[in-house]
Amino acid sequence: MNVYRQFQALIPAASQIIAVVQAEHADGTTTCLTLDNQSIRVRGVAGRANGTQVFITIDPKLGAAITNNAPDLPGYVVEIS
Repeated sequence: MNVYRQFQALIPAASQIIAVVQAEHADGTTTCLTLDNQSIRVRGVAGRANGTQVFITIDPKLGAAITNNAPDLPGYVVEIS
């Protein structure tokens, strides 16, 4: 029984953030603005209007991609120091 491997299994490989679509590009990517005002260019599914909130999955191996539309609810950033 390896306790470290059990701990690693609890940590998700990919993280998920919410962002707002700013622009879609011809190469199949989308520029989005995160809740902490950072611009990020991700792989995306075409057809989303500017201003649409989306979920972005950031995987260390695969990169960042839009996975789904996010509900149109206010969001906020919490910093833990």
